[in-house]
Order: sequence, then C-alpha cells, then structure tokens
Amino acid sequence: MSDSGIAQRVRQQLIEEMNLHTVVRLPKGVFEPYSDIQTNLLFFDTSGPTKGVWYYQHELPEPRRSMRDPKYTKTFPLRYEELDPVLEWSKNKKPTASSWFVSREELVQSGFSLDFRNPTRAACKTLALPDLLASIGKPVGDAAQGLRELSAAYTKIAKLSPAKWERHPLSDMLDRVRVEAEVDDAKPYKQITVRLYGKGVVERAVIQGRDIKTRPQFRAHAGDLIMSRIDARNGAFGIIPSELDGALVTQDFPMFRIDPSKITPEYLALLLKSDEFTQICKRASRGTTNRKRLKEDLFLAELVPVPPLAVQEQLVRFAKDATILSHGARFVAERADDIEQNICNLMLAP
Repeated sequence: MSDSGIAQRVRQQLIEEMNLHTVVRLPKGVFEPYSDIQTNLLFFDTSGPTKGVWYYQHELPEPRRSMRDPKYTKTFPLRYEELDPVLEWSKNKKPTASSWFVSREELVQSGFSLDFRNPTRAACKTLALPDLLASIGKPVGDAAQGLRELSAAYTKIAKLSPAKWERHPLSDMLDRVRVEAEVDDAKPYKQITVRLYGKGVVERAVIQGRDIKTRPQFRAHAGDLIMSRIDARNGAFGIIPSELDGALVTQDFPMFRIDPSKITPEYLALLLKSDEFTQICKRASRGTTNRKRLKEDLFLAELVPVPPLAVQEQLVRFAKDATILSHGARFVAERADDIEQNICNLMLAP
C-alpha cells in the first residue's frame, strides 16, 4: 500500500488510468491458515482517472478484540454476515466512524500511497469524563434491576420440564403455501433474501417486473416462515417481517403458514435460533456436498417440542427481557470503551 519502486508505479498507474473508488481494510487473519497479514480490498473500474477514494475499516467482532493478538483465525473465521455493514454503507457512501474519504490531491501529495489511516481514530476526542460517567449511571442501574428481574424469572423457567412436553411433527403446525404472483412488467417489486445463521429475512432489492427473469415468482406473506432450500442447513430461515409483505421469491424459497392455535410465531422464532433447528434442516437436506437441498417432506416430518401456549408466551417474554438487558449492557460497554479512550487521550494531550 505504501512501498516504493514497482509497487509505487503500479499504484500511480491505478490512480491515473483507472477509477479506484473504494478500499476496504480488513483485520489480520482473514486468509488464515495461508496468511495472517492485514488485507485491503481494492475496488476499481475503467472509467478513470481516480477522483478520490472511499475507505472503510472493517472491525473485528467484539469478542475477538480482547485477544492478546486480535485477529481472525481458522477456527474463528470472517463470516459473510459480518460484512453486512459495509455492504449497506456501499449503497450510500458517507463519512462515519468507520469510513472516510481521501481526495485525489491527497493521494498525489502522498506519492500515490494508499496507506491512509482512519482519521477519526487518530484524532483525540475532547475529554469529557464527567459527562461519560453520568451517561452510564442510569443505564447501569437499569441493567442491574433488569438482571435481578431476569434472575427471578429464571427460577420459574428452570422448573419447566421440556422432556415432558409433547413432540409434534412440524406438519401439525406448518402448512406449505404457494401463491403465484402475476408479475406486471411496468411495476416495481421487492425481492427477499434470507440471511445465513438465523440472521433474519431482509430486502434484497427493488426491481422492475420486466427485469425479473426467473418465473414463476411467489408472493410472500408477513408472519410466514421462509427458508432457502440450498442454505437452510446453514441457518437460512426466518419469519417474514411486515415490511416485506407481498415481496416476491422464487421456488427455491419455500414458505409455510404458521398455525397460531398450536404454536405462536414468536415461540417458533425462538426455535429457529436453536442449534437443534439447524440440525433439523441438515437432516432434511439431501444431495451432494455443495448441492444439498431441503426436502419439504423430510422437514415437515421432523418432531419438535411444543409446550402449552401459556408456556410458549412465558418463554417468549423471558427471551425479550434478556434481549433488552443485552442492549443495555452493550450501551454501557460502549460508554466504558469511550471512558478508556478518554483516559488514554489525556495521557497524550498537549
């Protein structure tokens, strides 16, 4: 990124003859076990010359940052969904805590170096320890109270006996739905993608009917279960959210109507996050290693524990309270990091 000689001449040619528009900086270890050096992804096209470069710094997940040598490893690799923030940012690039812009003039003045660090990291923040400490006072109290309430609720949850719950085939609670859509070439339609590892159902794109090549298309219904035939074994399933009601999918994304008299959508959503549900999808998939697809009959024949509706609601409430506590704890942790940074800045303040 900053070496002299032939490396500099290659960078100069890239900037002067190509349109180098984006650099994504990745942490160490992305390509382990082959190499653990830091990696930069360069995005360019032939519409040059370069007018300026957007940089995006991808950070390690929080659990990896506390390592003695923070990096990705072979056993803890970079996962695709961790790139969702940069993919979302790329749709509308703007300066953030993780991204910045370097003008062509700065590139030339640096001798065509591409080694530009995050300026928001380099700059010392204004020391504001009293404000930071005050900002976490109430959240810490709320988190402590939430933890006490969650612990009390757990004493009731712990008395439940899942082994005694009736187990029913999924076909008792799920009905396959196939509502074929009449696609109008002149109208726009939302398309759906189902993220891996239980990360949910999101909008992939909005596309004109004339540009939809795969037919037939099927209409999604909010509250239904949807999964990817190919990637269900990798956790690609979820509940369709209200904002995607009426969106279109291909036949590679089977959908199922949930019977709320037997299982609540919220309880099913909890089941989807369990390791056992992923194993169900793996058992229900057939084919060669890279072409395994979910077989609906095998999937619907799988047995799952179905407690009474009142117990389902109790478990859902407990999970929601745990999520609220998690968000509060994350806020406190972020503010604690800011306090640590302020103290470090104080030591080097002029």
